[in-house]
Amino acid sequence: MKRILCLTIMVIFTLGISVSGADVLLKDAGNDIINVSGKSSGAETVSVMILNPGYTEADIVTDASEYAIQFYGDDECVDGSYSVDITMSDLDMGELAEENCGGEFTLLVITDKLNDAEKSTFSFYFSDKKQEVIESLNENSDDILSVIPQAYKIYSMNNSDIYLETSKSAIAEVLESVAPFEDDVDEMLKCLEESLMVAAFNEGVPSLFEDDELTCATYLDIEDTDLYEDYVNSLSSAGKRAVNSRIIKKDYGSVNEIKERFNDQVLLNIITNYGENLGFGHVSTYFEKYSDEYKEAGFDLKKLSKISDKDEIYLALSNSDSQTLDELLKEYKNLVKGDDSSEGGGGGGGGGSLGSSDSQGSVNVPVSDIKGDGYVVNPDAIVLPFNDMENTVWAKEAVSNLYKAGIISGKSKTEFVPSDVVTREEFTKMVVLAFLGNPGDVECDFGDVSGWSVPYIASAAKEGIVSGVADGIFNPKGNISREQAATIIARAINKGGEFEEYKTNFDDNTSISSWAKEGVAFLAGKGIVSGRGNNLFCPADNMTRAEAAVIIYNSMKFFGGVK
Repeated sequence: MKRILCLTIMVIFTLGISVSGADVLLKDAGNDIINVSGKSSGAETVSVMILNPGYTEADIVTDASEYAIQFYGDDECVDGSYSVDITMSDLDMGELAEENCGGEFTLLVITDKLNDAEKSTFSFYFSDKKQEVIESLNENSDDILSVIPQAYKIYSMNNSDIYLETSKSAIAEVLESVAPFEDDVDEMLKCLEESLMVAAFNEGVPSLFEDDELTCATYLDIEDTDLYEDYVNSLSSAGKRAVNSRIIKKDYGSVNEIKERFNDQVLLNIITNYGENLGFGHVSTYFEKYSDEYKEAGFDLKKLSKISDKDEIYLALSNSDSQTLDELLKEYKNLVKGDDSSEGGGGGGGGGSLGSSDSQGSVNVPVSDIKGDGYVVNPDAIVLPFNDMENTVWAKEAVSNLYKAGIISGKSKTEFVPSDVVTREEFTKMVVLAFLGNPGDVECDFGDVSGWSVPYIASAAKEGIVSGVADGIFNPKGNISREQAATIIARAINKGGEFEEYKTNFDDNTSISSWAKEGVAFLAGKGIVSGRGNNLFCPADNMTRAEAAVIIYNSMKFFGGVK
């Protein structure tokens, strides 16, 4: 043990110490248990050391080490993070401790790579001291404000950014509304946490959010819920910002009120600000996933199930500008009430629609329909919500029909941005929706894929439609090239079979990668793809959103979409 400690301190002195990114939370107040967690920067294990108040790193290898070390241990890193529960003990505090009841402890975190040592301090006091806080708060019920700094210090919450940014008078106001307090240190911890959250949300302090996401999910007790997972992984950046801006600066009286408003906003934005906003096929998926929640909010989903053509309803809801779930409910009621295509109501849905969504959210595009006369072929007759398609007339038919099918949508309510490039994950999702339908629960083998695109890329990989750029690497955010897009489409059409033999006559044929030649030749031979002018295919150029719409739409017209 002594040798390990000597090596540890040698590493610390050699490398120097940076400010720690570790979080220290009081987990179990009654049993003096804290949790230390953080990111591991690629390390497989970390060493965690806690020094008692009044001691430094230098004391570790001296005679004072008997009292210096509160805790020392290793923890395995999982998915780039570590988390260790530590029971603090008042038996090894030594003479320098503040009345042997706690104080400012030093935290050292060292990775197994021996290239990173981090240091921070945190307040911790044992349960007897926490008990005194309850007595003090109850004795000073008329002046709780004066007790707050000491209370949050004793309960190890005074160093958090949220606490530092929240006015103490706002915290006191919440605490006064729930006084007197139970004689239980764990209940007091919960009360202090919830009072801080209510005050912070009422004031809208900046540290509640970081990188467009909540930083206090643990305190709100929502981190393990499906709605929180969809908030993190399925909403667009605009959707997260909408949720965040609408749940702060309210007159909350409890944490439950915050959670209810958060849940309502996620239920709203999962419909109106989903992921990369590629169509409206997600609407039926989330109506099914959260059917109980939507029904409780007043959505009559049984009536919706009787409507044969739901596309117009899904489309309108996905494009809604509603700012509350109640507003979306009113819009929903008007849409369902105004639909005359329900069973027994006389008449089916609008003819010429490029598919419909079933109860699982799959996009169904029958071959007969995709090749039929019901499709708009006159660009001048096409009506789109986008105001930036005037100079891209050649793509309007494709954009219109794929938009209605829920395969693509704009980057905003009024802009399609046809000249923007398409990423590999965006194109893969469009192809999957067009040729496979909504993906199931498939395991993804690419280590760099996360969030909304996981099921689409996993499904496409399983069917042999896409492959990575390297072993285990998909590069989802990378722009897709024209030859990559052509290869993916050709594989989707061919379902893993042999390609018909075609030859390309592009003047830059030698520039097409060997792995892409068959796919490009196959699509060119069918008239699905063409060059960019001067008989050049430009295989390495990025594919634009307009081009992506056209190549997918032409492929569906020729071969049919999902069955």
